[in-house]
Amino acid sequence: MKEKAHMSFWGIGPLFVILSLSITLPVGYLAYQYRTRFTLAFAPVLFYITGLLVLLIGVCFWVIAGSQVDDYIREGTLADKGLYGIVRHPIYFGIYFVFTGILICTRSVILIPLIPIIYLVLALLLRREEQTLYMVFGERFEAYKRAVNLIIPKPQSLAVAFFYPEKTRNAFEGLYIIKSRDVNLYVYTDGKDVICIDAGYDDPGIVAEFNTVGLDIDRVSAVFLTHSDIDHLGGLDLFQSAEIYLGRDEEDLVEQSRGRFFNIYKNKRIHRPYHLLGENDVVKTGNIEVEAIETPGHTIGHMSYLVAGKYLFTGDAVLLQNGVLKPFYRILSMDHKATIASAEKIKRIQSIQWICTGHTGIGRARDYLR
Repeated sequence: MKEKAHMSFWGIGPLFVILSLSITLPVGYLAYQYRTRFTLAFAPVLFYITGLLVLLIGVCFWVIAGSQVDDYIREGTLADKGLYGIVRHPIYFGIYFVFTGILICTRSVILIPLIPIIYLVLALLLRREEQTLYMVFGERFEAYKRAVNLIIPKPQSLAVAFFYPEKTRNAFEGLYIIKSRDVNLYVYTDGKDVICIDAGYDDPGIVAEFNTVGLDIDRVSAVFLTHSDIDHLGGLDLFQSAEIYLGRDEEDLVEQSRGRFFNIYKNKRIHRPYHLLGENDVVKTGNIEVEAIETPGHTIGHMSYLVAGKYLFTGDAVLLQNGVLKPFYRILSMDHKATIASAEKIKRIQSIQWICTGHTGIGRARDYLR
């Protein structure tokens, strides 16, 4: 616990801001006094649009990461997913981008060259903070450091910062994780009957993923859909002999009487019979018992499933991110207030031992439901 005392909420932020202002303000005064000489005359709209876009990105990173960091410091968590999966220091990235956006908007030939100078100041200041993180987290931080850049993101970091499914594997006796691009579907078996939670993308490679862990996809007798987005429903045709179950309120989406994203996008239809479930409905497939739990928000009829009384399959209701159970991303939710309520509902379920998500892998419930 002593190690947590080394972690500071403010870090090098105040010093970085002071030094950056001490560099930019004197030069800014000169740029203003001699603005006719130092201001670029061409494409002013391009400079303004670019500068404002960079500034907006900076504000988003600064505000979002800043609202989360106190929890991570208090819990002693090494944050490495979400914004922290894009760059190691998203708060300082945000501050740096705010300065950068303002400097671009000035169109000044003496202010814009300060952008790399401010970056060097930040990189030098962060050496001390990086040393502190290494003292606290050791080799875990070194591995994180190799994977994620300091301030300027790696292109590949953007792809895995928010969706990081697990590789196909046998997680426990009877529970298998199947990877389909950026999503996980799950197989549960009691040795006799086999069920699947979600169907992944319309991707024949799913069959090969089943084969790698010794599973026969044709033995799946039931598919329980958490919702009807294409990354969870697209592969249904691979499960030819399976019964299909989904939430009752999701039917409007699969029948295309309602759409996603301001009704611009319509989810895929299901072209064979399916069963609709409501809150606390229980389905028995052989000796496997599945309880439906309504968790709307990401979609109107999103459903989670409690299997064998201890495995909760949450689809896109929640995320497991940096040691915290969170509601799924606001921008992808049809009703984010409902998403937040569903996350709180999940936290109150007492019997859960494992939480199995659609895009962020699985986690032991006691590590997240605290």
